[in-house]
Amino acid sequence: KLVGEDIPYLVRIVTVVDTFDAMTSNRSYRRALSLDAVKEEIEKCKGTQFDPVIAQTFLNIIDSDEVKEIQEQFKYSE
Repeated sequence: KLVGEDIPYLVRIVTVVDTFDAMTSNRSYRRALSLDAVKEEIEKCKGTQFDPVIAQTFLNIIDSDEVKEIQEQFKYSE
């Protein structure tokens, strides 16, 4: 029943990262969501499901040029 800053810092980070991984991975019951859909969901849940500072930092990181280059390199194609 921890809330806000009572939740350990590392747990707040892992929550965003684990959610990103779950939404961007193919599952037996659905295909991976697009990066835009995932970013939209993280944005929508800032301050409720996710620590707003950590969520925004994560969004800034995945929007960086370096990460975009990596995403293009490993982009899934059918």
